[in-house]
Amino acid sequence: MNTLTTLRTLVLVAALAAPAAASAKISKELRAELDGYVEPLKGDSDPVARQAVFLTRALLEGKAASKDFESATKDEDKRVRMAAGVAWYLTGDKKASDFLRAELASDASLIDTLYELIAVLPDKTEAKLLGDVWASATPDVKSTLARYMVTQTGPAFDLLAQTLNGKSADDRKIVMQAMVFAAQPAVVAPLEKLLKSKDAGVRLDVARAFVALSKNNRLESDARRVLGSLLKDKDAALQAVAAERMLELRDPAAVDVAFNLAKSAKEASQRTEWFERLLASQQRVAFASVKPYLAAEDATEKLLAYKLAATTKDDEFLAQLLKMEQSTEFDQRMLAIEALGYTGSE
Repeated sequence: MNTLTTLRTLVLVAALAAPAAASAKISKELRAELDGYVEPLKGDSDPVARQAVFLTRALLEGKAASKDFESATKDEDKRVRMAAGVAWYLTGDKKASDFLRAELASDASLIDTLYELIAVLPDKTEAKLLGDVWASATPDVKSTLARYMVTQTGPAFDLLAQTLNGKSADDRKIVMQAMVFAAQPAVVAPLEKLLKSKDAGVRLDVARAFVALSKNNRLESDARRVLGSLLKDKDAALQAVAAERMLELRDPAAVDVAFNLAKSAKEASQRTEWFERLLASQQRVAFASVKPYLAAEDATEKLLAYKLAATTKDDEFLAQLLKMEQSTEFDQRMLAIEALGYTGSE
């Protein structure tokens, strides 16, 4: 592509992104100026130049250029074919939708095509096209579309957010994965809104999504706020997801919740999991909360309870540990020694 062709192409690409073009209200002056750049490029063989010409002609000529675009969809060059399809779609020809859906669905480098070609379309047109493609796309194609749409603003992102509240559980999963992967501030509101769902499974998925988002520096504050609210939720499953992560973040608000969840656990193994999390969090616990478990029948549960009790630095319990340390019974002595190692925990 020579310098003059490059300049003309850049002018057309810039014009496509301009507000006047996006609103489809092109003044006579702008139309005449664009015509001046389009005409010299019509016969150019460069794929990038042809792409710019197709899209600009779609805005300037509309249906009058439909046949030319349809013919160009048979071109050997994939980029030219795709650009012609998009231009053809912009004319409103219904036949273009089927072609474009099929072409995008079979595109091995779809994400690049979306950023290089679809992104230059007017916002509403872009969202409509993406919605049309989504409607008949495979899960793999939808995943790619979602990865692109989550980075956009306006109608394209709004369309993705609406899919969260749709009937398809599979689509919702794809969108949530894309939102978590992107970790953009814009994903917080639609995900938080989904917590109002009556479906317990959906709400649990959202809670897990916020756990993942809490590991991103930009979104940790928002995620912690949401997870903090879930500590008060009536659903124990949501409480458990939130409490586990909040303990990892060393948030004291999760301590009482963790003890309540341990208390309601039916198996000793479940209680020991919560005790291990509490110990790892290094949060100060109340002796009264852990005292009932000092007499646990399960050896592991009892040992963890002793360690937790030691972190409280309760005077009477510490005196008991020192006495046990001098015991002639091996089990009692070892229990005390291990627990005393936690009396310095903060």
